[in-house]
Amino acid sequence: MTLQAKKPAFAQADVSLLRECITFYLNKNDFELTANSTIKFVPTELNARKKEQLINLIHRLGRI
Repeated sequence: MTLQAKKPAFAQADVSLLRECITFYLNKNDFELTANSTIKFVPTELNARKKEQLINLIHRLGRI
């Protein structure tokens, strides 16, 4: 039985684009974690979890 080299899921050139995409998504969707009464925004636990997951993904992409 021979071992085949596995190709990475993403090319090295894709990593910076993916990080930029995630950052854009976080900024566009305003994942603020502080309340803003002028726009009646109250952060949810889901917002906090999603932001944390996406930031962790950005850091993992940096290790590719």
